[in-house]
Amino acid sequence: MIGSGMIGQFTVDVSYIYKMNKDHELYRSYIALTDPTDETGAINGYLKVTIAILGPGDKPPVHDPAAKLKSKDDNGTNKLFAPGRMKQKGHITKINIYRAEHLAPLDLLENTIDPYVKIGFAGKKAESKTIDNNRNPVFN
Repeated sequence: MIGSGMIGQFTVDVSYIYKMNKDHELYRSYIALTDPTDETGAINGYLKVTIAILGPGDKPPVHDPAAKLKSKDDNGTNKLFAPGRMKQKGHITKINIYRAEHLAPLDLLENTIDPYVKIGFAGKKAESKTIDNNRNPVFN
């Protein structure tokens, strides 16, 4: 809620999540929030969630957060979960990274850093080129 207005809602049958995988969970995924009164089905916002459905005798899945940080496979961090009935339109998102200023040096002996930018959303990823030895890089 923002003030007195709702951003949107998300509805899914718990049996659907229970049957998704052996852990019966939707793990670190973005869900699409929609306004149920909007006939276009437009997405109004996103929320990153973990939902686990446990039945009799089920044990909750255990995830090692440190292992996920080290892994290049984000295991759902950038996935978008939207119900099939939702109408989705393709859009182009353009992100411009111009520069960074006063970055902390990671090489303390030489007082430098080799910066680059990584971005990801809804399963798409991009990475800039690395700019060597520059604490105030300018990305094109």
